[in-house]
Amino acid sequence: MPYGKLWRTGAGKCTTLQFDQPVTLGGKEIKAGAYALVSIPEKDRWTILLNSDTSKVYGAPEEYNPKTEVALFTVQVQKAERFYESLSFTLDITKNNGELFIGWENTMVHFTLLTNSNKKALEKINQALAKNPNDADNLSYAAYYLNMNI
Repeated sequence: MPYGKLWRTGAGKCTTLQFDQPVTLGGKEIKAGAYALVSIPEKDRWTILLNSDTSKVYGAPEEYNPKTEVALFTVQVQKAERFYESLSFTLDITKNNGELFIGWENTMVHFTLLTNSNKKALEKINQALAKNPNDADNLSYAAYYLNMNI
């Protein structure tokens, strides 16, 4: 992949990310939905772009429409801890958020997908405890969740 060129971050049709709730990427809130994952690789950093138009292949830069772009941010390149024979995507769950890793050959980039999962869980816990503050099951579930996540 040549440096400095728009890339569909995959082969064939564009790679997509889909969210069932809003997330925050690169400091920008992204609505629930499906998005094309596009990048501009450089030797020391990649520019990551999300685009709401998932119908294009984005194999040619002229296909890309910046008017449907929903996020643009940069991530630093790291030397991969192992060799990746083919392009690989790994999603790790970390404290109610996600970490997306993209590895290829000796190169690794990653970025965090911030969710509101913890906030939503705490709201549900507070609602359940307000409704029935002495329910042993609710207290047990709340204690377990808080012990594991806070």
